[in-house]
Amino acid sequence: MKLSRTYKNLFSNIIVQIILALSGIIIPKLIILKYGSALNGMVGSIGQFLMYAGLVEAGIGNAAIVSLYNPLMLNDTKCVSTILSETARRYKKSGIIYTAIAFGIACIYPVTIRTQIDYSIAFSMTIVLALTGVIDFLIIGKYKVLLTADNKYYIVNFSKAIAIVILVCGSVFLLLNNVPLIMVKVLAVLTHMGEAIFLKEYVKKNYVQFVFDSKQKINLEQQSSALIHQICMVITYNTDMIVLTLCLKGNSLLEISVYSVYSLILSFAKNMMSVLCTGINASFGMLYAKKDTESLVKQFKNYELIFYICLFTLYCCFMALIVPFVRCYVGNTIDVEYVRIELAILFTLTGLLSQLKDAYGILVNGACGAYKETRKYAICEAVINLLLSIVFVKKWGIAGVLIGTIVSHIFMDFGVIRYGCKVIIPQMRSLTFSRIIRNVFLFVVISIIETKLFLNINNWIKWGIGAVIIVMVNLPFFMLWNYLFERESFILEIKSLIQKIRRG
Repeated sequence: MKLSRTYKNLFSNIIVQIILALSGIIIPKLIILKYGSALNGMVGSIGQFLMYAGLVEAGIGNAAIVSLYNPLMLNDTKCVSTILSETARRYKKSGIIYTAIAFGIACIYPVTIRTQIDYSIAFSMTIVLALTGVIDFLIIGKYKVLLTADNKYYIVNFSKAIAIVILVCGSVFLLLNNVPLIMVKVLAVLTHMGEAIFLKEYVKKNYVQFVFDSKQKINLEQQSSALIHQICMVITYNTDMIVLTLCLKGNSLLEISVYSVYSLILSFAKNMMSVLCTGINASFGMLYAKKDTESLVKQFKNYELIFYICLFTLYCCFMALIVPFVRCYVGNTIDVEYVRIELAILFTLTGLLSQLKDAYGILVNGACGAYKETRKYAICEAVINLLLSIVFVKKWGIAGVLIGTIVSHIFMDFGVIRYGCKVIIPQMRSLTFSRIIRNVFLFVVISIIETKLFLNINNWIKWGIGAVIIVMVNLPFFMLWNYLFERESFILEIKSLIQKIRRG
């Protein structure tokens, strides 16, 4: 696998995440200003319900990607075509089921918020938001699977970046001209369709050797276990808004709007970290398929070091900047209190702990396809999250659901990392846990100091200056801190990475 593809994936991810961040800042802000927190909360809540409907994807994508690594490496055209055709058939069936479920949600969900939002508005918004999912199932899914397995995820990113830019420009124009919110979401559907058409044409032109209509049947290994992971992931990462909607009753949409603002900022951080994750699994997957254990361990060792430096640096910055960001972002909004220091702390911990396992998650599930072996951890994570969120929400509201999420993430982190160290790369066991412990220590110390220093920032200029200072301080601190513990290997690993980038 050419290294150039991996780095194209990384750099295209960076571009997409920057564009997504700008989109996420601009559009929700305008929605709150133009239509209020209730409508913003409704859009976020509908999105969470549709995420559950998306479970009919049934692990098809993950199972197909893992199945494609070996035949792509061997250039087995017939096998690849068979897998792609089976994937296309299953996506089509799932798309039909998804459409039916989405219509059911559109009929039932508006009843739960009828005292806050008119039924017809909630119904039509649900239908429009569901259309992007229909496009994913019926068109994009099968092409995305092929490009991901072939380590060409940068093509997906390219189409996504263009679609988002068009969407942001069009949405700003519509919102500033007081066009109904439903039309903004219709524009999102149209740009997503454009993205789907681009991917279809690209694959038809560049993968003429493969077909998507082979009649031969094949069993996608690990699909049932991948589905379990997918179900548990949706429960874990999308339970909070559902619980808030159903348990807070009268003021649920206002609280959901608060949650969605913090969640939006957290999604920026998660997306920036996903730059180091998306598109990497194919590289590790090929090494694992070739049984090249020595190269796998060496590359993962380098990757994990960089991953943890970036992860803890990012969430140190996040902790210090999230409260002043929210204060500047919501401005003079008075229908609900947005600035809450306890939510800043809990969202920081939620983000950090949700991604602590991601380096091993790429290796264990994305590259090696060990869905069956790790599904018990995913199940426990989802159950813990759901139960604790329901128990704590009535007493502590948003903070309660976040506490439930944090506890569940800790369990999952330990399980996935433990499995990876024990079964796939036991050579990394002591090194991984020592890296985590020392970076957690520095994270706590820096976060306490910086949060006190930057807590009262109240305008964008000061926030921007503070953000630059914090990043310029935190990154060197974490690099130096890790260097002190791994002096002999640190410089060699960084030099090795730079040389690989130059060679492409």
